[in-house]
Amino acid sequence: MQIISRLSTPITKTQASKLSLQQLQTSTQPPNTYALGLAADGLPVIANITRSPAMLATGDHAASLQALLGTIAATAKFPGRQTSIGAVIVSRTPERWHGINPMVAAVSPKRMGDILQYHMRKPSAPRLPILLDNLGVGWDIEYRSLSLLANAPQFHLIVTANPHNAYRFRSIFTKILIGEIRDFPTLFDLTAPTTLSTSPANGQFAFRHQSRWLTFTPVTQ
Repeated sequence: MQIISRLSTPITKTQASKLSLQQLQTSTQPPNTYALGLAADGLPVIANITRSPAMLATGDHAASLQALLGTIAATAKFPGRQTSIGAVIVSRTPERWHGINPMVAAVSPKRMGDILQYHMRKPSAPRLPILLDNLGVGWDIEYRSLSLLANAPQFHLIVTANPHNAYRFRSIFTKILIGEIRDFPTLFDLTAPTTLSTSPANGQFAFRHQSRWLTFTPVTQ
């Protein structure tokens, strides 16, 4: 995942809240970048996610992780999308995501299979962002199924988990995918806030939170 640009003129949180998604989209430079939405401090998150790999977001399920989830989920809508759903959040507490955006569907893990089967029957449909919120104990999902979903061309998978569970998932993902699937998920460490003096390199992702840049660096290749 590569950061391309951000709005050339910083905006306040109040100003940002008045911007529509279309205004965010047309404010990006250069062309073909994509506005994911607004971080917790109201500043924009801009990246190209149309071809990004799956992502395992590790870190505590608190402010920085919520900002990442919220910005991606709230405006995960690709240009030219013909489907009525722009993103799916799979959560054991889907009610806390209701109303986040008309293009986002929040469902329980039991309903995830229905959504996936429906989308896979539409080979021409754009990639559908799938967010697995706080994956951990109590989820009835096979790890191998998760890895196959991560590499399916129809989906863009984002998995979040607390550090303890994420460490376990990272090991399982690596064992399953190395040597079998060429583009295995890029795993990110969300724990180190940094001052963004230069643009992130390929494979890095950054966003603004509380007037700080948070940079997510791959922890394995």
